[in-house]
Amino acid sequence: MKKAGQPWEKAKAFDNSCPLSGFIPAAEFTGDPQNTTLGLSVNGEQRQQGTTADMIHKIVPLIAYMSKFFTLKAGDVVLTARLMCRPVAKR
Repeated sequence: MKKAGQPWEKAKAFDNSCPLSGFIPAAEFTGDPQNTTLGLSVNGEQRQQGTTADMIHKIVPLIAYMSKFFTLKAGDVVLTARLMCRPVAKR
């Protein structure tokens, strides 16, 4: 769709396109948010893994910038670009 000049959102946002699992509660998170491993598994098969250290924009400044335009609340999910690896969607 993107190659055809369609809006990027049409290719990325569709029914059931953003399933989320449980998260570590903020009160229990003791790691460095700028050096945290993230991963994606589908039916027990790891499809993606990366670290927040590889992000172009650092987390705290990104949240501060977004807060100028959006009201962010505890539990909100911020979606950034995908990890640098193969696509995981199958059609």
